[in-house]
Amino acid sequence: MLTLPRLVNERLRAIGDSDFFYTKEAGKWVGHSGTEALTRVRAATAGLHDLGIGRGDRVAILADVRPEWGEMDFATLANGAVTVGIYTTMPPSQVRYILSHSEAKAIALDRPEQLEKVREVRVECPALATVIVMDGCGVDPAKVRRDAGERLLSEIEATGRRLLELDPKLYDGLVEAVRPEDLATIIYTSGTTGPPKGAMLTHGNICSVARAMKSVVDIGPEDISIAFLPLAHSLQRVAGYVGISLGTRGAYATSIETLLDDFREIRPTVQPSVPRIWEKAYARIRERVAQSSAIRRSLFEWALGVGRDFGEYRKRGAERFAPPGLRLKHAAAERLVFRRIREFLGGRIRFLTSGGAPISTEVLEFFYALGILITEGYGLTETAAPATFNRPDDFRFGTVGKPIPGTEIRIAEDGEVLIRGPGVFLGYYKDEAATREAFADGGWFKTGDIGEIDADGFLRITDRKKNLIVTATGKKVAPANVEALVKRCPIVSQVYIHGDNRSFLVALVAIDREEAVRAAGAGALPDLRSLAENADVVRAVAEAIEAANRDLARYEQVKKFRIVPEEFSQEQGTLTPTLKIKRKAVEARYQALIEAMYEERVPV
Repeated sequence: MLTLPRLVNERLRAIGDSDFFYTKEAGKWVGHSGTEALTRVRAATAGLHDLGIGRGDRVAILADVRPEWGEMDFATLANGAVTVGIYTTMPPSQVRYILSHSEAKAIALDRPEQLEKVREVRVECPALATVIVMDGCGVDPAKVRRDAGERLLSEIEATGRRLLELDPKLYDGLVEAVRPEDLATIIYTSGTTGPPKGAMLTHGNICSVARAMKSVVDIGPEDISIAFLPLAHSLQRVAGYVGISLGTRGAYATSIETLLDDFREIRPTVQPSVPRIWEKAYARIRERVAQSSAIRRSLFEWALGVGRDFGEYRKRGAERFAPPGLRLKHAAAERLVFRRIREFLGGRIRFLTSGGAPISTEVLEFFYALGILITEGYGLTETAAPATFNRPDDFRFGTVGKPIPGTEIRIAEDGEVLIRGPGVFLGYYKDEAATREAFADGGWFKTGDIGEIDADGFLRITDRKKNLIVTATGKKVAPANVEALVKRCPIVSQVYIHGDNRSFLVALVAIDREEAVRAAGAGALPDLRSLAENADVVRAVAEAIEAANRDLARYEQVKKFRIVPEEFSQEQGTLTPTLKIKRKAVEARYQALIEAMYEERVPV
C-alpha cells in the first residue's frame, strides 16, 4: 500500500537528474534535480532518526514557503513521525498552544523572528527537545544555542550523511516501516470561538486523494506550477503531494507581493490558488484596460463579447459547430487581444484551479472568455483538501464540481453537506467530543456547509451553516452570496455582511489601495485612512453596493455601509491563511462601527 514516504521516494528516484523544483537565487531561477532533493531528504531523515525522532513523534514546522519546508516534512514522514505545520503569522501564544497541545518533540523554523517566538514560549513546552534552524534564512549561526538543543539544519544533514555511510539501508528501512494507517499530519484549523482543533490525517487519507486526482486531471512531467500558499494549510500541502504523484515540477514563489512577476517568469501551465489571487488578477486586467485609450477599450470589450459567445460552444466541446462568422471573429480576438492578456499569467496556462473559498461566477466567466479555464473545487482540512472538483472536461461554473473518485456526497435534511470516503480524517487530536460531533451516523462527516446537488451531480455551496444570517423578521440570508456581488467592483478588496437578528443588513468594506487611489484621482493621499474618507472612493463603493442590491431580494439588500481604514489581514487576525474572512474576528474588531450604523435612522 502507498504511503507518502514511498510516494516521494519513488517519484524523486524516477525524476533523477531532471529538474524537480526551482528557486530564485540572486535574481535568477535555478533548477534543483530529483537526485539533489532525495539526497537532502535522506540525510535529514537519518539526522532526525539520530535525534530520537520515531514513529508517532510530532515535528512542528514554522517557516515560509521554501524547499526546506518540504524537506523537513518528507524527512519527518519517512521516520514514521507526524508533521505539525504552524502558520508564520501566528503570535507566540498560538505557537505555544500548538507546540504544547501536540507535544511536539522538535520544531524546524527559518527566520530570526520565528526563532524568537519559540524561545519565548519554549519553557511552557516541556516535550520540545530540539529546535532546528534552517540555514541562510537570516539567523546568525554563531547565535544558535547548541547547549539548549538548537541545531542548524545543515548540522542535522551532516550527521545523517555519516549515519547513511555506516548503514546505507537505514533510510529505505525507515520508509518501508511506515503504514498507510499511520498518522501523517496534524493540521490545526483556525479557531473562531475557541482554540484551534488538530485534524488528524493518515498517509492513507492523503494518498487516496492523490490517486483520485490522477483520474480527474490530465497533468504530468511537462506541467509546472508555483507554490505560494502557506504549507501549513492543507490546500497547498495536498496540492504538492498530488503534484508529486503526477510527476509535475514546481517553483517556490519569491513572495506573494511579486507573484504575478513570478508567473510571467516561470510561465506555469497549471496553477492552484485561492480566489483572492484570481480576483486581484481580474481587477488588474480591468484596471489596465480602463487606463488604455478609447480605441483599445472598445477593442477589448468587443473581444470579450466574442469570447463569451464562443465560450458557450467551448463549454460543450462544440467549437467546430460555432457559426463561421463567430469563429473568424474569435480568431481575430485571439490574435489581437487574448494572447497578449494571457501573457499576464505567463502565456502557457492550460487551466487554473480555485479552492478554499467561493469565487465569483463573473470572474470565472471573464477568464474563460479570455481563453483561461478556472476550475473550482471544494474540500476541507478534514477531507484532505479536495472532495469535489470541476474537471477541465466536465465543469459547471457556479458549482464546485462532482465528487472525486471514491468520495460520496449527500445533503442532510437541514441542507448541510455530508462527506464520506477514504480522504476523510480520523478525528480531532485529543478531542473526542469534537470528533463525535463532527460525524453523523454511518461515518458521514458534517462539513458545516450548506449546499445542493443538481440533476447532473454537481455540488453547489451556498454558505456556511453557522454563517447564515437570520434577520429579525426570520428571513435567512447567505452572506457569501451578497459579499460576492459587492466584490464584483475592483475597488472592493474584502466585504463583511452583518445582520443576524437585525432588521436590515449592513456592510464593512475594505478597499484595494491601488484601485482607490485611481478612483480618488490626482493628488489623493495613498494611506488607507485618507482614501476611506475620500468622497470619490465612498461614491464608488456606494455604487458597488447599489449594483449588488439590484440583483438581490429586498431582505438581502445592504442598507448601510462603512469603509474600514485598513485592510483585513492575517496579522490583524481578520483573515485566514487562505485569505478568507474570519467573521467573528471582524465583528469583534469593528463592533462599534457596526453598532453606529444601526443607531442611525433606519432606511426605508
